[in-house]
Amino acid sequence: MTIYLDNNATTRVAQEILEEALPYFHKMWGNPSSPNNQGLIAHKATSKARQQVANLINCDPEQIIFTSGATESNNIALIGHALSMGRKSGNIIIPKFEHPSVLETSKRLSSLGFKVQYLNITPDGVIDLNELKSLISQHQTNFISVMHANNETGVIQPLSEIREILNGNDIFFHTDAAQTVGKLSIDVQKLGLDSLSLSGHKIHSFKGVGALFIKNPNKILPIIYGGSQEYGIRPGTLNVPGIVALGKACEIASQGFFDYSKTKQLRDYLEKEILRRLKNLAVSGVNSERLPTTSNICFFYTEGDAIVANLNKNKIEVSTGSACSSQNFNHSHVLKAMGLPPEVTIGSVRISLAYDTSEKEIKRTIEQIENSVNLCREISPIYLDLIKKKKVNT
Repeated sequence: MTIYLDNNATTRVAQEILEEALPYFHKMWGNPSSPNNQGLIAHKATSKARQQVANLINCDPEQIIFTSGATESNNIALIGHALSMGRKSGNIIIPKFEHPSVLETSKRLSSLGFKVQYLNITPDGVIDLNELKSLISQHQTNFISVMHANNETGVIQPLSEIREILNGNDIFFHTDAAQTVGKLSIDVQKLGLDSLSLSGHKIHSFKGVGALFIKNPNKILPIIYGGSQEYGIRPGTLNVPGIVALGKACEIASQGFFDYSKTKQLRDYLEKEILRRLKNLAVSGVNSERLPTTSNICFFYTEGDAIVANLNKNKIEVSTGSACSSQNFNHSHVLKAMGLPPEVTIGSVRISLAYDTSEKEIKRTIEQIENSVNLCREISPIYLDLIKKKKVNT
């Protein structure tokens, strides 16, 4: 039996969510923009889902825009707000550990003439608040985007403290909450957010559907053009089954069905056992508040890709980092931003649990990780050379 521990990349669709959405594929197939009966049924379903999403993060349903996922939501928030404020009107602050959908978008904005400042993070994976204060005071800042929790390390960012720093300044505050919605309690009012991105497939719903919360839609210009759907900010025929599924996932999450209270215990047990059984490794962000689902471990003197491949052969499915960048075979930009050297980051493995991951699965995973790391080190020329020179503690 395969053990799936790559839930930060995507989650299994929950049965009740699938059942909620299935009728809208073939029995109720209408376009919610159409005035006929099928269209009205579809419109009612998407309106219900909009309310369900809004309830989860405490906003008005009119502040929810449906998208294809957090990547599109991030693009709309960054580009849409940048266009609304104009090239010469201010400065954009982006931390160096952001998801590629934010980093690549910020690079594009920079090439178009917008001023982008990249914020450093501490070795513990948290943004440097003192540097943030300095950047705001030195520049005419209009926009800041900080992900709620990092997808590779699980480190949670202090959004409330950031909001306090921003108070008194007219700064648009966005967060990519793809990894935290449904796992942490999120109140956009208390956090003082202007926009927030989320994805359905991170909370046991469908791939290809997500949402963007926008406090004031007038501060966002559309980046694609067409119909009047989603207030003209995201035109195009709505993905009704996907939206219904997303709404159901948010409803379930708000009811506490996705219970992660035991997940943290399992994550901590996994890390403790691996640290006990193996030497020459480090847990990324261990001194910071992290998502209960996420563990990023750097195994020295070997490659994370090799460990992941060996685990995969033994039916343990994990990853080396972000699924959006794992095909590039680059060292993790997140771990690099934390100050870790390439010889350490190359051995990183990300293990991400679900709310229903079992103790039995974790125990088997621990055994397989121990075996895989030992095997990969035995065939690593670097490791063998260090042993020969007695420069490594075995």
